[in-house]
Amino acid sequence: MILKITYTILLLITSAIILMPGYADETDKSAVSLFDEPLTVRFSLEVPIFLLCLKPDIGENESVRDEKIREDSHITYMPDMRVNGGLGLYYKGFGASYVSKIFNITAGRNKAVTNYTDIRLKNYYRKFGADLVYMDYKGFYLADNKSHGYSAEDPETKRSDIHLRTLSASAFYIFSDNFSFNAAFMQSERQNVWDWTLLGVFSAVHQSLSGEYSLIPGKNEPAFGNNSGINSGEFSGAAAGAGFGITVPYQNYLFTAVSYFGNGYMHRSYETFQGEKTVYDGFYRINAKASIGYTGNSYFFGMSFVFDSIANYSGIRILTNTYTTELYSGFRI
Repeated sequence: MILKITYTILLLITSAIILMPGYADETDKSAVSLFDEPLTVRFSLEVPIFLLCLKPDIGENESVRDEKIREDSHITYMPDMRVNGGLGLYYKGFGASYVSKIFNITAGRNKAVTNYTDIRLKNYYRKFGADLVYMDYKGFYLADNKSHGYSAEDPETKRSDIHLRTLSASAFYIFSDNFSFNAAFMQSERQNVWDWTLLGVFSAVHQSLSGEYSLIPGKNEPAFGNNSGINSGEFSGAAAGAGFGITVPYQNYLFTAVSYFGNGYMHRSYETFQGEKTVYDGFYRINAKASIGYTGNSYFFGMSFVFDSIANYSGIRILTNTYTTELYSGFRI
């Protein structure tokens, strides 16, 4: 109950930060300035790579052989890769963007496996920022099937029944007044001087994972012990942490890198061959993002990269990693 209340409060705070208008005093900072042209139009192409990993519990008094069997038995699923296109509109630093799939990359398979819903909202102000992510993926394939002795034709390598939903929200406080996330990741402001900042971050996540039968291929079940047969689960947690960012302008170019790490607790409830299990476990959230590009008065272009990782520490480990590479360009009017 406490976790649900905390999660609801964070979503409300995050939504308020995303929707609220920008602060008026953000325009008079000499370190960061608005462009003369009030409207920024931003286009992007991005390729997200998503990994869903299941790892066996670490046993007590493991021998070298036991450890090798456990490490070799971890499972990695991937959805179809895809290319997304995005459009962003920002007026005087405030606005929104929309991203949609252009086409799938099926990696040699004749038919796409995955149905996607992927919504990502973000907004950054001088002292506060927020990211809100909703991912609904149905359909995965076994990414490392050859290492587990499966051929591409085996039914366990293509799991159109696996369904993963993730809802996560992060709200953070930016300690420096002179550090512009907008300049680096939305290109709606100009960073005039180099700066660094510390971040305070609070994050919450809820994941729902299910399949019509065990998510673990039959040959790998023995290594998972009493967690074998896992076919569904609900995982909710909240974490707090800290981060660091640095931004370096040079003439009309800008490089920015930001990362943060958070620790917290997660309520985990999942079904196995032995029945339902409910545990509380520690988990971590890692997020890193970087951008490098040209920012002129009238147009801009560049590349950005975002990495996000969520995983629990003990028991059966369920790890999700997202890697997103983006090419962007745009103009101001």
